[in-house]
Amino acid sequence: MPPDETVWCADPHTVAKQRIYRKYFQAWFPIVQQGFDCGATYAEGFAGPGEYKNGHSGSPLNAVSAALRCARPPSRDRPVGFVFIEARKDRVDHLNGLLRRELNTLDDGSLADRGVRLSVVKGKCEEDLPGALNVQRSWGRPLLVVLDTWGAGVSYRLLKKIGSMRSSEVIVTFEPQHFVRFASHPEHFGDSI
Repeated sequence: MPPDETVWCADPHTVAKQRIYRKYFQAWFPIVQQGFDCGATYAEGFAGPGEYKNGHSGSPLNAVSAALRCARPPSRDRPVGFVFIEARKDRVDHLNGLLRRELNTLDDGSLADRGVRLSVVKGKCEEDLPGALNVQRSWGRPLLVVLDTWGAGVSYRLLKKIGSMRSSEVIVTFEPQHFVRFASHPEHFGDSI
């Protein structure tokens, strides 16, 4: 079950997962910023609040930090888009506060001058991620999407749409016991996943 609090303590496996993500982002952003002049987009379908109670940063902040600190950081002619979808308003508000601190602003014009496009959307991954990627003009550019689902899952249809784009990558995490636990429920979504 997902935590009920706005911000919660990271379990040891979450700390390890974030360390892996951080290393991946530190490699991915320099590669796409060096190899593609069209810019790139990083997106999350289940963004969360952006940090944990015990001082660990979450993947949204890890991604922004990696992009801003790479050898060829975002610029107006090579922008990096960030799309963060989160269902809970308290977590969206918390994430926006952290992003404001990291970026020194959330003003679209100021961010565009630095080559950053930012969308933090209160919504649901399956319904709102494709539209947010449309707004960011992300299709056809390098795209890295992290779907850390807390057991909620995403449809194969969404993964196929993202995966069909050239230079796109999707990282999906889910807990398989969720499928076993609810397999006999009539509204079980395991088949679509």
